[in-house]
Amino acid sequence: MKKNSVILFLLSTLLSAREASSIVSSVCSECHGTKMQESGLGASLIVGALDSQTIYKSLKGYKYDKRDSHGMGSTMQEKASELSDDEIKALSEYIPTLR
Repeated sequence: MKKNSVILFLLSTLLSAREASSIVSSVCSECHGTKMQESGLGASLIVGALDSQTIYKSLKGYKYDKRDSHGMGSTMQEKASELSDDEIKALSEYIPTLR
């Protein structure tokens, strides 16, 4: 029974999380470009040049209102608050592959 519960949990997590590529194209690309190659509104770092761990920590910080960098805090906090922890992890792994 435990095994079935774990499998169901993993499947529901996968089904509820949007694909990272979809999030980048529908949310992130507005400010950071389709390959995450642009500085958000000319103020932020180029996210596509960052490593996975830095992206993960930054998004988690924004999500939980612990980060306010480059004058983009409120914008990024709003966007990140809509992401699940699984989506943040997926984004942090996906974005560096766009280089």
